Amino acid sequence: MTNPDEQVRQGSCLCGRVRFRVKGRPLRVGLCHCQDCRRASGSFFTPFGVWPITSYEGSGEMKTFASLTGGRAYFPRFDGELRGIFGDIAADIRNQYTIAYHPTNTKLDGTYRKLKVELRAPDGGPLKVRDQKGKDVKVVVYAREGYTAKHQVE
Repeated sequence: MTNPDEQVRQGSCLCGRVRFRVKGRPLRVGLCHCQDCRRASGSFFTPFGVWPITSYEGSGEMKTFASLTGGRAYFPRFDGELRGIFGDIAADIRNQYTIAYHPTNTKLDGTYRKLKVELRAPDGGPLKVRDQKGKDVKVVVYAREGYTAKHQVE
């Protein structure tokens, strides 16, 4: 029989992009039936466990979160990379735009809806951006991959 202090549990989100491992006994386990947990799980309750942070190993969290929210994740390996990262972040802050979106599908069915954001010129072709010297500049759009529609609770 496995010693509970040495037992390893592992899992992932449904798509598999975020993975985790915990080792040892949980500090607490339970079942939550609050409205948020019911909505998130699609069930009447959600089982959960709480482990000390030192027992946790994970991968993919930051990249997944950044991708889902339209952001970026940075993983500097040494101090010399920080200046470039800070420059990227400062440029992003200076060049942000907000786009409003109203879906044509107004059903409150809780389904996932994919989004695709493209930059188009007034004539409908691809948008070309040039710098002050007239050189073409590559424009990158950071946007969410989609969203989950609200679910009407009866």
